[in-house]
Amino acid sequence: MKQRKKLTTPAVVGALIQLGNCFDLLDVRFTTLLRSMFSEFTALLEAAGDVPPANDPARKLHRFDCAFLNWAIPTIERGSGVRFQTVRGAFVEGEPLYPTAQIFMHSHIQIAVRDPDAIVGFFHPVAIDSH
Repeated sequence: MKQRKKLTTPAVVGALIQLGNCFDLLDVRFTTLLRSMFSEFTALLEAAGDVPPANDPARKLHRFDCAFLNWAIPTIERGSGVRFQTVRGAFVEGEPLYPTAQIFMHSHIQIAVRDPDAIVGFFHPVAIDSH
């Protein structure tokens, strides 16, 4: 395995992404399918004696969710013959904006690009003043 070098100069790059055939975690068709697959995933882990990685909400780490999706999506692709170019999901995180809010300070959408052809362009993002 190739050793990765520590990143010393970070950069921000914007991308134009065409979702294409998207495994969309905001679509009940996909979340229902995932729910039905969960027990198979945990049974496979148990049978192999593997200890699954844990999610760590305090540090915003979704390691178990990532492991589950990294197993489930290729499993679905093999069974259906469909290839997913991207994966989109929403993460509700942080404190509520105000006492009764259902809007949270650190919620965000993440898109994972599985097919580089889904990236149609790049740009240098402009900073937005939050005041």
